[in-house]
Amino acid sequence: MEAKPFKTFKEQCEYLNEEKGIITDFEKHKEYLIKIGYFNIINAYKLPFVDRIEVDKDGKSKHFYMKNTYFEYLLRVYEFDSSLRRNLFIVLTNLEQEIKNLYAYIIGLKNTNNKEWHSLDLFNYSKTDEEIENVINSIKNRLDHKNNYKYLGHYKDKYGELPIWIVLKNIMLSDFIDFIKIMSPDVNGLLSKVYDFTYFDDDREKIDFKNLINYLNLIREYRNACAHTERTYHLMKTYERSSLRSSAGFNKFMKNPIRYTRTNNNPISLIDLLVCLKYFLKHSDYYSLINKIVLDLEKLKEDIPLSPYEKVLSDLGAKSIEDLAFLANNNLVIPNYHILGWLNII
Repeated sequence: MEAKPFKTFKEQCEYLNEEKGIITDFEKHKEYLIKIGYFNIINAYKLPFVDRIEVDKDGKSKHFYMKNTYFEYLLRVYEFDSSLRRNLFIVLTNLEQEIKNLYAYIIGLKNTNNKEWHSLDLFNYSKTDEEIENVINSIKNRLDHKNNYKYLGHYKDKYGELPIWIVLKNIMLSDFIDFIKIMSPDVNGLLSKVYDFTYFDDDREKIDFKNLINYLNLIREYRNACAHTERTYHLMKTYERSSLRSSAGFNKFMKNPIRYTRTNNNPISLIDLLVCLKYFLKHSDYYSLINKIVLDLEKLKEDIPLSPYEKVLSDLGAKSIEDLAFLANNNLVIPNYHILGWLNII
């Protein structure tokens, strides 16, 4: 099988004009092809402008675009997504820092014997020694690859071991999620209560730990997508609904949740993340994020034809702008920091 043939920037513009029907001007648009790249503009953001797809007898598909589709239209969607990615990345990395810090604090409260992080009396007794050891060894290997940070050496030299808050700071979010899974319900229950992952059954409060883990995995997926400049408004990744999507958040925060939860085969989308973040962000931070997204959507609506705009809105999972506005203005007080003995931060 031959590799995909190389095309110069000028040839790329000619191909867009002649083969794709996307109106392109080499002198005007070559800068974007140089700085951003053909794939990162055309392949990533073409779908809202596709009029139809035809498949030939060999199974090869060909996209036909809407008439009068301009290069600038795809560029506008790229710019919308870039702004979304930047805003989300700030929120998600700050949230990752907060959750890790709170978890280290909770372990500190519970670790009354002041044991080293890998020898705690706080591991889940339902986990086997092998399961616990595998997670601990994975984290140790991760820390060994970061030994060029001076403060890590300082703590090791002074205390012989790294304190838990330094350990959690220096591991990946996937490692952190694995670490949570081997910890006791006593520890995880407190974190779950801070972010209101609870429900009542026969008038008894219970911990919704599964939903917490699902949402942490969702945060991890979007955080990584943002970090690696993947298209963010429409990830196009395949997930099992049971592992990442939950109707609980829609039922808790949406005015008309049935529109989002009536079917079980919806692909994961940005709206899932936005609902998820209602659990974790204080109201002012959440309102600021949604407001930025809504303003960017309103600008996009002015810059491209209506049909592609509606496809973008649909692909990010929102039924309407009004649903995003409702989420932003729903000031249900979460997180519950006061559970840890702090004043609530609103």
